[in-house]
Amino acid sequence: MNNKLIIFVLVLLLVGGVWFLQSDKETTTRTMTAAVAPFDSVSVLAFGPDNVLFVGDSANAQIVALALGEAEAATESTSYNLENIEDRLAEHFGVDRSELRVNDVKVHPQTKEAYIAVTLGFAQEKTAHLVTVTTSGTITELDYDSFETTQAAITDSVDESVVFWGKVPARALAITDIDYHNGMLYVAGLSNEEFSSTLRKVPYPFDGNHETTQIEMYHTTHNQMETRAPIRTQVIRELNGEDHVIAGYTCTPVVTVPLDSLADGELVSGKTIAEIGYGNAPIDVLSFTTSVMSEEGGEPITQDVVLVTNTHRGAALFNVDDIEAMNRGTGMTEPAGFNPGGAAYQPLPLAGLLHVDEQDEQFILGLRRNIETGNLDLVSFRKGLYFRLSDFVNEYDFPSYQYPPEQEPLRGLQNMLITDEGLTEYLHQ
Repeated sequence: MNNKLIIFVLVLLLVGGVWFLQSDKETTTRTMTAAVAPFDSVSVLAFGPDNVLFVGDSANAQIVALALGEAEAATESTSYNLENIEDRLAEHFGVDRSELRVNDVKVHPQTKEAYIAVTLGFAQEKTAHLVTVTTSGTITELDYDSFETTQAAITDSVDESVVFWGKVPARALAITDIDYHNGMLYVAGLSNEEFSSTLRKVPYPFDGNHETTQIEMYHTTHNQMETRAPIRTQVIRELNGEDHVIAGYTCTPVVTVPLDSLADGELVSGKTIAEIGYGNAPIDVLSFTTSVMSEEGGEPITQDVVLVTNTHRGAALFNVDDIEAMNRGTGMTEPAGFNPGGAAYQPLPLAGLLHVDEQDEQFILGLRRNIETGNLDLVSFRKGLYFRLSDFVNEYDFPSYQYPPEQEPLRGLQNMLITDEGLTEYLHQ
C-alpha cells in the first residue's frame, strides 16, 4: 500500500467520527392515531424552518405544511440498520406488504428520525400516511390533530385524464420535488400549459400567491430542447456566487437554473452541465460537505459535493468545483449520443436505492431494495465510503486472513464499518 492510501485510510478513521452501537434492534410498534391526514397523497416530503414538514399532495394539487413544533436534537450519530422495513410497516398498519408502497423518506434535521410517506391500498381505496422511524425500529404515525396545518393550492395543475403507459397518471407528476430556501418553496412538476415543465415559487408562510416559470433544457441524448420533461429531483445551493437549482431529469441530464432568472409567466432555459446516461431516472440530489485526503497526502481537506442517486445506474458523486467550472461556460450544447459527459463525476456503489437523504455529518440514509432478499432495507451509509461491508464477502473476511504490516490501517477502517452496522461480533481482531 502506498503512503497516500495509508494516509487516506487514517484520515477516514480520524474524521469518520465516533462510532455508536445500536442498543435495540427490535421493532416497537405504537398504536396508530385515529386522526385523519390533511392530504390524500404524498409525492414528496421536504423540511423547512422551525421544524415544518412540507408535504407535496399531487392528487389534490396542493402543498401541506405541518408545523411539528419543538424537537429534541439527537446527541449522537447512530446508524440505521433496519432490514425488511416493508414487513415492519405492514405489521404496523395491519396490511399485507403487497398493499403498501413507500413514496419518500426524509430525515428530521434535529431528531434525525426518518419520516416515511406510505401509501396503503389500491386505486380509489388508497390512503396516505406519514410515520416516523427511529434507529431502534420504533414506528409511530403522526398525530395530525396535534400540529398546526396550512395549505397552498397549486393552480393550473396537470390534466388528470392523461395516463402514461396505462399506469402512471400525469397528475402524479404535478409535484415532483420541493425545496425550501430563504422564505420560499421551489416546487417542481408539470403544469397544464401544454404539459410544461414548471418551477413554482411559493412564499412560506403561505399567502395565497405563487409565481410560475416554465423551464426548458437541452438534452444531449435526445438532441433537442425539452419543455415537457419535468424536473424529477433538485437541490438548491450556491454556484459561482449565485444561488442555483441543480436539477436531475429522466435519461439523465443534470441542469442548473439560477434562482434570479425565475420570473412569473416566463420561459427560462436551464444549462445542461452533465449527462449521467440514458435509460435511467434520477431519484434524489443531495448537496453536502465531506472530508477527503489532499492530493499531496497531507491534512484532510473539506470538499463540497453533489450526490445524484439513480434508478438504473450507480450513484454519481460530483465535486462542486467541477459543476461550477461547467456552469461558468455555455454548458453542453451539442449531441452526445448515449455517452455520459460534461462535469466529471465519481461512480459510487450505491445501487437498489429508492430514496436517500442526508442523515448527519457522518451518514446518508437510504431506503433500498436488497438485491439478495428482495426486501426493503432502511440503512445508513458512511460518507466518504458509500457502501456497507456486510453486503459482500471478500478476502479480509476469511478466518485465516492475516494483515500484512502495510495493511494494518485497513483493520481499523473495516472495524469502523462493522461497528456502523452493529455487527461487532465480526470485528477483525
